[in-house]
Amino acid sequence: MENITLNELRLFVSEDKLSDMHDKIEYKNYVPYLVKRNLIEQTIFLAIDIDIDNLYTVDYLGFERYIGDSLLVGYTNIEIGTLQLEERIELFDICSQYGIFDKIKECGDAKQLIKLIKLELYQKIKQNNTLENIISTFLTNLNKKIPDAETLTKATKDMAKTIAKVDLNKLTSINKVKELFETGSGSNGTT
Repeated sequence: MENITLNELRLFVSEDKLSDMHDKIEYKNYVPYLVKRNLIEQTIFLAIDIDIDNLYTVDYLGFERYIGDSLLVGYTNIEIGTLQLEERIELFDICSQYGIFDKIKECGDAKQLIKLIKLELYQKIKQNNTLENIISTFLTNLNKKIPDAETLTKATKDMAKTIAKVDLNKLTSINKVKELFETGSGSNGTT
């Protein structure tokens, strides 16, 4: 069978020819292992966001659409490759509303693919968001902010040169401390 486009689906829906639409869609019972592997990896890649602390997060509403895209690519002849985001969302809505996803899930191993995608997502998040990885990321970022030995040595030398140039007689607070130690009394006459 030839591929079905979003425009064709729109036409079926607008003309209320849903049975014709389902007849024209080729529903596959099985998807080869390598295709499944690719669909799982692509769905996970799209679903995971990495936040500023290097933790994995998931937009679950988007995740459902990514699963929908994977089901359409793997288990039907509906063309989605060139669709823009808005068109993919419209396609997802049409497939949800008119039972295309339900029909896909009735066929063969589509439910297994969904289960594998969810398990893989859970595993990836669990592996990345461990306390060990969180602490490691924190220490790596902290280490990037700490100057190296050469920079510290240069800063110390510069600081010593700057302090050596200071005229201690012009600093009134130091003079008061000096007077306190030399005479045993402060400027107010108390000891």
